[in-house]
Amino acid sequence: MIAKLICLIITLVLFSFFMGFNLDNKCDIWFFTTTFKNVPVFMNSLISFAFGVLCTIPVAFARRIKSQKRQEEREAERREAQQKKEAKKAAKAAKAAKDFEAQNQDKASGKQESGKTTREKILDKIQKLKKANKSSETEQEAE
Repeated sequence: MIAKLICLIITLVLFSFFMGFNLDNKCDIWFFTTTFKNVPVFMNSLISFAFGVLCTIPVAFARRIKSQKRQEEREAERREAQQKKEAKKAAKAAKAAKDFEAQNQDKASGKQESGKTTREKILDKIQKLKKANKSSETEQEAE
């Protein structure tokens, strides 16, 4: 900000020197239908500069509008990508919840069908084997 102010001041000082040293230099300026006689040279430069600024303003505004549109398009694309990511996360979470519920239902249905957990089933099998061994031993003794 300060650098811009310093540059502006330096430019104004240089332009003032240019005007002061060229006050005696005169020229004729033709402006389409009329001719202006004995116009100081610095006025020619000043008018040319002003005309250049007027020609540049529409181009600058058009460029700014284009850049704003591009930026809005990029932000819209970012929002869409973010929404897609969130939708994927939500779908994964829903799938995980559904799988979890299915597993719990399978476990619950397994318990309801047999009424026993896996550990209890194994213990029952061991007891049946022990009984079978005892009965086979008693049969062998009886013979």
